[in-house]
Amino acid sequence: MFQAVGLPAAPVAYASRLEGVFKACLELSAERGYFTPSELAERLGVTERMARYYLIDLVSIGAVEYAGGGRYRLTEGASRAVLRAEVFGADSQLESVVAETLLSNPEVADALFERVYRLRKRLEALGDRGALRRAFESLAGDVLVGDRAILSSRELEPSRPATLAGAAYEAVLRDYALAGSIVIAVAYLAACVAHVQLDEAGQVSGVRFVRRPDLRSFRGSQPFDEGVLELAVERPELLAAGRRLAARFIVARMTYEAMRSQVESEPPELALLGGSLWPHGFVVWGSRELQKLKEGMESAFLDLLEAASSRGVTLAGVVLVPRDSRLFAAVSGRLGLSGPAVSDFALLSYVLEPWEYTAPMSLERERGKSVSGWYEFYWKVGERLVKVEYVTRSDPLAVQEEIVRALKGNFYARGEPLGVAEAKAEAGRLVRHLEAWFRGALAVIARGEARGSY
Repeated sequence: MFQAVGLPAAPVAYASRLEGVFKACLELSAERGYFTPSELAERLGVTERMARYYLIDLVSIGAVEYAGGGRYRLTEGASRAVLRAEVFGADSQLESVVAETLLSNPEVADALFERVYRLRKRLEALGDRGALRRAFESLAGDVLVGDRAILSSRELEPSRPATLAGAAYEAVLRDYALAGSIVIAVAYLAACVAHVQLDEAGQVSGVRFVRRPDLRSFRGSQPFDEGVLELAVERPELLAAGRRLAARFIVARMTYEAMRSQVESEPPELALLGGSLWPHGFVVWGSRELQKLKEGMESAFLDLLEAASSRGVTLAGVVLVPRDSRLFAAVSGRLGLSGPAVSDFALLSYVLEPWEYTAPMSLERERGKSVSGWYEFYWKVGERLVKVEYVTRSDPLAVQEEIVRALKGNFYARGEPLGVAEAKAEAGRLVRHLEAWFRGALAVIARGEARGSY
C-alpha cells in the first residue's frame, strides 16, 4: 500500500500529472527490473533534471524507491497494485491508488488534513506571502551572510566531483527475556561511510564502504569497547530513555570515527553526514556513564573536524526533516511577525520557491557548545525543504556554492544525496545481520538451558 505522505490538497490533479510518468516507470521496470533518471528522461522526452523532479513526487507516495548505484525500481506496494490491476482489469493509474490509500486509512487522512489545516492557518497569520518574501530578502547582511538572502540553484551549473563520501547510521533497540524472567536490553548499532566514485557524466562508477563494525574483521573490539553498559537511575521510567541516549552517543561516535578513517585514508572532495553534524542538544546529568559516552562522541567529532580541515575536505550535514525554529526566532522581530511561532521549515516552505536556498546563517553556539565557522542554510530541493550544515574557515558563501553545485543533480528522489543513501542502505543491512546473529545465539543458549546444559 502506498503511503499517504506529502500529498497536496488535490490528489486527483497530482495523480493525473504523474500518471504518464508512472507508466513510463512501469515500462522500464518490465525491461530490466530497474531504471535510472537518464533512462526515464529519455523515455519521457524531458531533461534529466525534470525526470528527477518527477521521481521526487513518485517516491514521496511510495511508488518507486532507490535501489542503489543510481538506479530506481518499483516499490513492493506499487508492484502489488500493478498486479492487482492486471488481474482485475483495472487501469493502473496513480489516481485510483492514491484515492484507495486515503479511503482505506481514514484516521491517517483525517490527521494529515487536520495538521495541514492548522499549519495553513498559522502560515496565513504570517501575512501576504509576497510581502513576507520581500521582508525576508532585507535580512541580507544582517541575520544572513552576504548581500542576497535568497539565491537560486537553477542559476548554478552542477559540479562533477570525482569522489564524495556519505555517512549514515542505524540503531535498533530490543528487549529479550531469558529463562522467562531475566530481561536483557540489546542495542544493535551500525555506522557506515560510502566512498562513491563518479564518472565524467556524474554517474556512479564504484562504491566502497567503511563499516563500523566491519564484520569481516571484527574480533570483539571496536566499536564494542564499552563492553556491557548497565545504566542505573533513581527513576526506573527514565531507564529506557537513558538506553536510547546511550545508543545515540555510541552510534554517533562510530559514525564520526568511520568518516574520519575515510577522510584520512582517501580524502573525498565532499564529505556528507546524513543528519545534523552535531547530534541535537542532549543534556546529561546524574549519570557518569552517559556523560562519558557524550564526551567520547564530542571528542570524535572534533577529531573529524580537524582531519577534514587539514586535508581540505568540505564537511556538511544534510538534515532531511529539520525541526529547528531558531531562524524564525532570529528574524521574527525584524519581519514584524507577532503571531504564533512556526518552525523554520514552515516559514521557509512558505517563502521559498522550488530550488531556491537561503544565504547561510552564522552560529556562535551549536547544541550548547561554542563553535567557530559553523553555518547552516535551507534549500528547497524540488518541493522538499532540507537543511544543510557545514563548518568552514574559508569564505562561507563560496563554500556554500561549492556544496550546492556538488549536491545539485546528486539528490535522489526522496531527498537523500548520493553517498548518504548508499551508506544508509548498507548500515541497515549490517544491523539486520547483527540482530539475526544475536537472536540465533540466544536461541542456541535457550535450547542448551532446556537440556540442562550451561
